[in-house]
Amino acid sequence: MAAGHSVNSIVDENDGDVFSPVCGGERFRQADGRQVSVPLVAAFCITMCSSLLLTAAVLLFPRQVFGIFTDEAEVLAIAMEYVPVAVLLFLSSACRAPMNALINGSGDYRVNFATAILDGLVMRIGLALLFGLGLHMQYMQYMGFWLGDALAGFTPFGIGLAYYFSGSWKKQHPLRE
Repeated sequence: MAAGHSVNSIVDENDGDVFSPVCGGERFRQADGRQVSVPLVAAFCITMCSSLLLTAAVLLFPRQVFGIFTDEAEVLAIAMEYVPVAVLLFLSSACRAPMNALINGSGDYRVNFATAILDGLVMRIGLALLFGLGLHMQYMQYMGFWLGDALAGFTPFGIGLAYYFSGSWKKQHPLRE
């Protein structure tokens, strides 16, 4: 997740050339969209590579990876069953960072706020409750709750894709007036 947030900051504060809602408004809305598309693809590639490396490490060496943090046998036993959720969390983090950079950098506070509410409250809590209680995914006591939280991480990616392909990010937004 740290790598994703770093890329978000790098792309978001690219000297006002790409995503800065105050300094680079005109360049941000250039007709060809390359000022936005190229950094988005680069950010996606960087975060996805990091995510895939972490995924490979957790899948190939789960005991060693989780053993970095604890040596308790009970915790390590639960950790082995947590691996699929960890993989989903890595992937959702990689997908989320570039889309958050687009949404934050566009200056459209309404989309940013809606994304935060949907991701942080509606989807995260809703899916956790649905999987944990509604669908009784409790074969491992908390798996349904963990799975709901992991899947909700893809919410900003879906909203960001819709926002990008709609072209709304090219328009003037209230924070730039």
